[in-house]
Amino acid sequence: MATTPSNTVQVRVEHLVKYYACLAQALMEAGITGQRLNELFSKNIVAECMRCRIRVTGDELAVIAVTDKNAKLSHPKFERLRCGCCAREGCESFSYFVHFQNGCNVEWRAIAEKAFQLLTAMELKEREQQKLAGVHERKRRVQRMAIGMAMMTGLLLVRFVWHNGRLPLVHKTPKYQVDASFAVRTR
Repeated sequence: MATTPSNTVQVRVEHLVKYYACLAQALMEAGITGQRLNELFSKNIVAECMRCRIRVTGDELAVIAVTDKNAKLSHPKFERLRCGCCAREGCESFSYFVHFQNGCNVEWRAIAEKAFQLLTAMELKEREQQKLAGVHERKRRVQRMAIGMAMMTGLLLVRFVWHNGRLPLVHKTPKYQVDASFAVRTR
């Protein structure tokens, strides 16, 4: 994610759709909203693959960004972009150039830098959420394993009592005692 000297930034392909959302947020924080925001994205922002040079417009990125993750998109290239791959099938590029057109009275460098800051903050938040979800999942597994082991121990204990009539490690004192002198006389 490096900035080049012109009004172009390099974005990893898996972050392209998130970068679009961060770019929109940065423009809104700069006071650009509504129709002007839509106009800027449709006319002044284009993403281009570094390897195959396929172009994706701001409107196309908007379609991907606003569509629900579970919904099917209208074109296969949108599906590939949403998955973090190049829009062109078979291209294995890792980055896109996002070009900003001049002549619209927008300080693109500041907006692009703010969008990268927002993207970094979003990624940190997602990593933290994944980390917490992993901890929660491990905790659930340990709880399930403990419950399973407790049930198995209980079943083994019930089986032992059923067959032996007593608890393990507990010995009953015999009810009757044999007189040793009596056993010798009878022989």
